[in-house]
Amino acid sequence: MTETEMNLRKIHKSDYSRLVSLPLFWLDSVGLDAGDYVEIKLGDDLELVINPVPKQNDVEEVDD
Repeated sequence: MTETEMNLRKIHKSDYSRLVSLPLFWLDSVGLDAGDYVEIKLGDDLELVINPVPKQNDVEEVDD
């Protein structure tokens, strides 16, 4: 598998949301697992920027 193929992700439909899986190697490298949080921001040129949220922070969950 090439690096490009590894980074391509299919968008899945779930009711009124769309889901994209995160690469396991990235989750492992930043210490995240199922149930943890990430922060998603809109960056320059409309790209999405995903940052891990430290586990010690209390996070208020937002419904989409």
